[in-house]
Amino acid sequence: MNKLGRPVVAPKDFNWTSAEGLFVAGEELARQRSYADALAKFQACLEKEPGHVRALTRVAEIHFRRAEYLKALDYARKALAIDAYDAGANFIYGTISRQLGRAADAKDGFGWAARSMEFRSAAYEQLAEVNVIEKKLERAAEYAQRSLDYNTYNLNSREIQAILLRLAGDRNAAAAALDEILRIDPLSHFVRFERTLLVSSDSGRDAFTSLIRSELPHETYLELAVFYFNLGLTEEAAKVLGLAPSHPLVDYWLAYLWRERDGTKTRQHLQVAEAASPQLVFPHRREDLLVLRWAAANVAGWKTPYYLGLLLWNTGMIEEAKGLFKGLADDPDWAPFYLTRARFLESEGDREGTLADIQKAVKLDEENWRARRAQTEFYEKSGDFERALQSAQTIYRKQPEKPALAMDYAKALLHNGRLEDCLKLLERTNVLPYEGAWEGRDLYRQAHLLSAALSLKNKKYKAAVVSAEKAKLWPERLGVGKPFDVDERLENFILAAAAEKMGDRLQADKLYASVCADTDKFRSSWDSVHLLGAIALKKIGKEEDAVRLFTDWRTARADEDPVFAWASAKYHGDEAKADAVLSRMKSSAGGATWEMGTGDRNFPLVMGIVSVLNQE
Repeated sequence: MNKLGRPVVAPKDFNWTSAEGLFVAGEELARQRSYADALAKFQACLEKEPGHVRALTRVAEIHFRRAEYLKALDYARKALAIDAYDAGANFIYGTISRQLGRAADAKDGFGWAARSMEFRSAAYEQLAEVNVIEKKLERAAEYAQRSLDYNTYNLNSREIQAILLRLAGDRNAAAAALDEILRIDPLSHFVRFERTLLVSSDSGRDAFTSLIRSELPHETYLELAVFYFNLGLTEEAAKVLGLAPSHPLVDYWLAYLWRERDGTKTRQHLQVAEAASPQLVFPHRREDLLVLRWAAANVAGWKTPYYLGLLLWNTGMIEEAKGLFKGLADDPDWAPFYLTRARFLESEGDREGTLADIQKAVKLDEENWRARRAQTEFYEKSGDFERALQSAQTIYRKQPEKPALAMDYAKALLHNGRLEDCLKLLERTNVLPYEGAWEGRDLYRQAHLLSAALSLKNKKYKAAVVSAEKAKLWPERLGVGKPFDVDERLENFILAAAAEKMGDRLQADKLYASVCADTDKFRSSWDSVHLLGAIALKKIGKEEDAVRLFTDWRTARADEDPVFAWASAKYHGDEAKADAVLSRMKSSAGGATWEMGTGDRNFPLVMGIVSVLNQE
């Protein structure tokens, strides 16, 4: 049997709050590209152990990604001051130094990094690039070959070899080098472009451009142009972009590349970039910062600062992005700008500014479904469920074919107590399956459970059973399949309560036991449903287990968990304390939302079920 022995659970005695534990957590976040969260973990690691070389290196890498080169250099230097031979620290030190134009320091860092097998090929390749920039072509060729000696498939090194052979005028050897790259990477756009430089012809240019067929072709041209730009080969970069399709970022780059050679072309490209539609323009490269900062100082209009703000926001330079977005005031006449700024302002806690920008977006483009969705979401988060319903209904009726709008409308109906209308809407909605497509089925379940609780309240026990049983279903049309382990405590608790009321004690005890079993299975969830588990334990005579459940819950979440505090008060019959906890929840940040800021989407359902029990 091919069963792997790799461990999948961390040792219980591993301290995740230690310096090493925080570093490991940061590494995992960085792998997931959650760089802001990773940075927080690495900095927490350094607070515990300021000399943690790998953490210093990772912080330097993240600041480099953000184009905060001097900050990055500071951390890299600290790492090297502790361990001068650390390969990772030397490599990032070399990378930062190269970016800052400090060639000697770059060579020093890459030279020491090359002593490690892990970094050797990459470090030699970087040394080759530095020598290309310095026009030391023979030395560059030597390093490119050394890089290939340790990794024959290092395509960057092979590309540098081909460029060096072309620059040396050896067309035959350059062509052979390109053929070898194409053998390894048959889809190489670099090869086809280099061939146009070896032999200028319309057929060669067509062979290059005709094979760039992606959804965002301009990105392929930009990526290749930036490669040449980083080698100091600005003429080649301009030639690449001269063949590119029209796009604002292409024009910004061309303006920048021509700025010292042809002022007329520079002005023309800047004007074209500023006049073009900003639709689907998302600058994301570090190198774009240099170009957009320059462009923002050389062209009037709102689009260039907007693009620069997007890029700064993405890289984590929040304060500078904020200044740009706010500085544009109400100048832009494009709805997505206001949606972008609204999202930014929301992250800053400016709810008044958020709503104003969302409403501006809706006013500019009433058919923009994303603007209406943002408006609906804002009202939902504010607890203004009636306005959320109006907003969701308006856009759904105009564009009923969009499942996302149907979900918003169904949620608004649910939160306004229109359970039957919510279920009818879900019955005629088809959601294509996608990762995380849980919302449709969750709304379906919530509507049936709330309906079941209402039937219990009105002593319609058979109707409650029907609704609870329907809540267990997983309709295929709602885009998500039934998982292996399903938490059905809410459904079974309602069924047990209904059976108890109808005099079927045996069935009630069986269902309460099922709730208890699932409470044990999903014990680590520590959510509001545990209150029903505790009540079920008490119902079948296991009150000591119920007490132990609350003890474990307190240990896991501590007393400051408002859901625990409310559930504990409810279980022990302290209604005054439970009401006080609810009052604090409602007045807290996020307290106006459906879940009262708890993040526990079952909380409103549990409250509804418990309120029915209290009335009996």
